[in-house]
Amino acid sequence: ALLLTGFTVYFIESRRIEAAIETSIANELAALRKFAPDKPVDTRLTSYLESSFPPKGTVVWAFKTDGTVAYVGQNVSELRKDPNFLQQVRARMESGGVIDLSSNETSYRVGILPVHAGEGRAALVVSVNTDEAFADLRDLMITYSLLAALSLMGVVSLSSLIAGRALAPLRERGDTAKAVAEGGLGDRMVITGKDDLADLQHTFNSMLDRLESAMVAQKGMLD
Repeated sequence: ALLLTGFTVYFIESRRIEAAIETSIANELAALRKFAPDKPVDTRLTSYLESSFPPKGTVVWAFKTDGTVAYVGQNVSELRKDPNFLQQVRARMESGGVIDLSSNETSYRVGILPVHAGEGRAALVVSVNTDEAFADLRDLMITYSLLAALSLMGVVSLSSLIAGRALAPLRERGDTAKAVAEGGLGDRMVITGKDDLADLQHTFNSMLDRLESAMVAQKGMLD
């Protein structure tokens, strides 16, 4: 049950985070379509960056027609210096789209919106650090795993204690049966409670009473 709950929580939260990333990228790209459509492309992109306040882990980039790149956001040093990122974006400045890539062992999801001005090619790019987006979920699952392990230890300890107490009459019955097998008919089980096990104890004691009476009668007849 604990494992199933953990997997369910991870699955649901993963899908929620994935949807939040997609929504964040889509909202940023959609906002540019309505932003200052009459301005020149590079001016439009620069003004949009100046008005943007991307959340943590998200960077908004402006790939301008003159080949320069501007950005707004935090922790961009890895992508800014990664030639693969620049190459992947420039290869899609005509078609656009959403891609996944890695840079320095960090995963990113990147949305690209082409912005054309005659022969010039520009693009608004939104990159989201997916590792950072999933960091809280990883911390949550680590905490859950520790709590689940402690809960399991507590359940096992408590169930062992309860099972030990519940099975004590059965162990007593086994000891009594062993004593009878060795010839001792005077032992009786202590009847505890009023459940089915108590009925079994009473029946076992009655059987011993009848057996002892039969043995006494047999001994008297032999005497």
